[in-house]
Amino acid sequence: MCWIGRAMLYLTAFVSGFVLMCLEIFGSRVLTPYFGGGTRVWGALLAVFMAGLGTGYALGGITADRRPGLRTLGMLLLLCGLVLAMFPLYARAICGISEILWMSQSFQMLSVSMLLFFAPSTLIGMLMPCIVKLNTNSLNVVGRGSGNIYALGTAGSIAGTLASAFYLVGLMPSTMAVSCSGALLLCNAAVCFAASRIQIVVPRR
Repeated sequence: MCWIGRAMLYLTAFVSGFVLMCLEIFGSRVLTPYFGGGTRVWGALLAVFMAGLGTGYALGGITADRRPGLRTLGMLLLLCGLVLAMFPLYARAICGISEILWMSQSFQMLSVSMLLFFAPSTLIGMLMPCIVKLNTNSLNVVGRGSGNIYALGTAGSIAGTLASAFYLVGLMPSTMAVSCSGALLLCNAAVCFAASRIQIVVPRR
């Protein structure tokens, strides 16, 4: 893979980590008006995100083996970006479901969290195995390559946490912040599709 494709992988790892933490932090603020801001809300959110990421890692591994390529990565980014960009259109309606569900509040939190955040967290989780697969040129350096990818993803998560908690939280409504995160993924997808076309033209070395 040429340097353009590798740079695209590093960028995607960072952006996915950034968006993931933005989604978690603003997700808690979306749920707060309906369920409060206690420990149970965070417990429901974290459980859903962990379930989504675990599912995404498994599905991403299968996808990476069957259809490796920047276009596949771009399609995942595009799909996740669209889901998050449209978040303000469906978030309030889904949260309102809690008022008609005849179940305990804990199950209401889990149900609403699952409907809102399981799909996007699964799609974000699918990105990492695809990135690691594309970044691996030789088994001799697979450890170093995957380590770099996860380090960049973690750096993105740190940046997303700090940006959300100290800056974005006072700049815009929570649903709009989630939508902007989706727009960031859509921009990443566009660059990824462009890089995949350049990858065809640039000879391998």
